[in-house]
Amino acid sequence: MAKKKLIKLGSRTAKKGFRNEKDIVKKFNNWQNDEDAQEWLKIMGYDLKKIKKVKAIIITGSHKTDVQVQISKI
Repeated sequence: MAKKKLIKLGSRTAKKGFRNEKDIVKKFNNWQNDEDAQEWLKIMGYDLKKIKKVKAIIITGSHKTDVQVQISKI
C-alpha cells in the first residue's frame, strides 16, 4: 500500500477517536463487520476471504499496553 494511503489511514483512525487499546481489540474481534479492522488486515497482507478467525487481546506487564492479534487462515 502506498505511503500516502497509510498516512491517510492513520490520520482517519486517530480522528475517529480510538482512545485506547480496548477499542482496537473490539474492532479486531468484530473484524467481519468492522471496515477499519478489515482495512488493517489487508494492510497486514491478509486476504479477508482466507481468514478463519481473528482473536485480539490486550497484553500488559510492560511500561505500556499492547494489543496482540492472532489470525487463523482457512
